[in-house]
Amino acid sequence: MLNQLRDEMKQPAGRAAAIALAVLGLLWAGLVAGDWGMRFRWFQWHRSFIQGPARPTYMGYATPLSTNHVPARRGGDLLPMIGVPSLMERYAEPIPAYTQINDEYGLPNEPPVTPGKFPVVMVGDSYLAQGGDWSNRLAGLLSVRLGCPVYTVSMAGLGPVMPLTAFMDHPVYREYPPRVVVWDIIERDIGGPYFEGMLFNVLQRTRTNQVATTAAAVGPVNWRELGATRLRARLPETSLAAQLARRVWARLRYHLFGLIVPEVFISSEPVLGRDMLFYYGSLTPRCWGASIRDLPRVTRTISDANEAYFKPRGIHWVILLIPDKETIYEEYVPPAAFPCGVPPPPSCLTELEERLRAAGLTVVNLLPAYREAALAGRLLYGHNDTHWNREGMALAADQLAGPVLELLAEEP
Repeated sequence: MLNQLRDEMKQPAGRAAAIALAVLGLLWAGLVAGDWGMRFRWFQWHRSFIQGPARPTYMGYATPLSTNHVPARRGGDLLPMIGVPSLMERYAEPIPAYTQINDEYGLPNEPPVTPGKFPVVMVGDSYLAQGGDWSNRLAGLLSVRLGCPVYTVSMAGLGPVMPLTAFMDHPVYREYPPRVVVWDIIERDIGGPYFEGMLFNVLQRTRTNQVATTAAAVGPVNWRELGATRLRARLPETSLAAQLARRVWARLRYHLFGLIVPEVFISSEPVLGRDMLFYYGSLTPRCWGASIRDLPRVTRTISDANEAYFKPRGIHWVILLIPDKETIYEEYVPPAAFPCGVPPPPSCLTELEERLRAAGLTVVNLLPAYREAALAGRLLYGHNDTHWNREGMALAADQLAGPVLELLAEEP
């Protein structure tokens, strides 16, 4: 009798435990399925290993002959890293709406692209895409000062080498070289091994005279990206759970300890009445010494590329050196922000300019003019952005106009 009563009591408890386990299992399966679903839908994780059809390297990422209407917003590329809505709103700045027109090659230019229409071509990364519509970007500002159209080959997030490759493969400029090519180099990108890759690309096109395409001939799947090492690096970055955990931790850090994410630093004092945000990814290169920068190697690769490709085609190659915001407003960077301690080494741009000029290249180094303007109280970069603002672009156009006009005045 007692055993029967005990069994009757166990049955409901067993059923409840089984139901609880089933619910937890379904909940876990749902979370896992949702996490993996967001990897493909939100983070587009599959794009890292699923390769599309081969495409010419000179094609931009916009739809050819398209018009993009970008609405007004409040932002800056450093704000999303903070992850605390109230703090983000404190540092947000209004960005007006604008319209971007793309040419036949998916690049931000007024179509059509006809031979001889653009005697000056600007080549670089996202710095050339800042400002809104064409008239407010560096190419538009420089065009007004030169009195002639200026073409832009800009590829955001790819550094200086890929846009240069795109220019060399561009069908119009392969057949009809421009008079002047301005190539912008950002301070944080300067390093010897990286620039030797640029020289390889230049020499490859000089010797083969063939237009390259994006690598897709190896098959639809890039199996290298699915290796264990790559997966360990990519899977946490494309996990919804990991991203949500980061956001929660970012808010807890701020509200409990008054700290923000380590990728962003707030200026030690206001800059022109407002706090300025600095990017840790730019502070780290400021600590690179001579062995890492290897400026003789950088100079040699640029000079060799000029002799092999640009000079034989009658192209004047202008090297535009752009300092990072963390260099121009260095005195506002919190002392603890520099990973190497304070003060960091002097900017590499001065020495690189001297070496490039000694090699016979035309160089426009923005560091002296930018530093002078900053000390005079001018704001050249967005408070909450890693890029320059319109005043910074206007000063760059002023510095470029004189040397480029001199080159255009020379006999072709």
